[in-house]
Amino acid sequence: MPSHGEERYILEGHEGELQRLADQHDVLTYASDNKLVFAPVDFSQPGLRILDSGCADGLWLRRLQASLGAQHEYIGTDINPKFFPKQAQPGITLQVQSITQDWPEDWTSTFDYVHQRSTLIGAGKVSTVEECIERLVKLVKPGGWIEFFESDLNQVRPNGPVMDQLMDVTKTLFDMLGVGYGYTARIRPALEKAGLIDIQEVTIDAVYGAGCDDPEIVGKGMTSMTSAGNAIYKAAKGESDSLKEFTEELHEELAARGGRLPCKVVWARKP
Repeated sequence: MPSHGEERYILEGHEGELQRLADQHDVLTYASDNKLVFAPVDFSQPGLRILDSGCADGLWLRRLQASLGAQHEYIGTDINPKFFPKQAQPGITLQVQSITQDWPEDWTSTFDYVHQRSTLIGAGKVSTVEECIERLVKLVKPGGWIEFFESDLNQVRPNGPVMDQLMDVTKTLFDMLGVGYGYTARIRPALEKAGLIDIQEVTIDAVYGAGCDDPEIVGKGMTSMTSAGNAIYKAAKGESDSLKEFTEELHEELAARGGRLPCKVVWARKP
């Protein structure tokens, strides 16, 4: 996500960020009952054009490609090309693109399905959530679908004190970035304003650490949330003596009782 109006990923210098994103992907997929897509896209039709905005190294695209039998065109975009793998995956194209900038003109109304996860916060002070959504909607062809998957800090879960502290720090950071922590409530109205139909939304609870019934996901949840917590705390408060203590306490709490992070998924169709 961009920082303070700059076109850069705020955690780009965070050690192990790609591994954190991969672990987070598995946690969120598990919480979604292994769904990669919520919108009722008919993937049995070959030749669909699919976009993943904010794709990092293209993991979601690779997983989707592996799960589908039909041949489709997969395109991923991200602001940080350092995430892109050196060896291209056959059938997948990755290129640099910011959600705060206009998309290629020849992409207008060409995608059957547009997907974006944990990226809208990147609007920052450069653009607005509504403007970013409007740009993405223009890419969808008539009859196509668009889907957003975002952490929903408007909702509260019965977490432990350290996880609650992390949520407060995250809200502070999101406000600092210019979007505001309540931005997920603006997704559906933006889609309605853009004229989309069949709008649906669900809330899922991603469980990090204890409380999840899959030991592998427990471990991934602990490492990904601890890593994210460290980076978010540092970004919001800077280097401090309390950073190491906070990270250790967060890890201990996740191991003992776990933590829950609600996420909102919203999808809609262009008429």
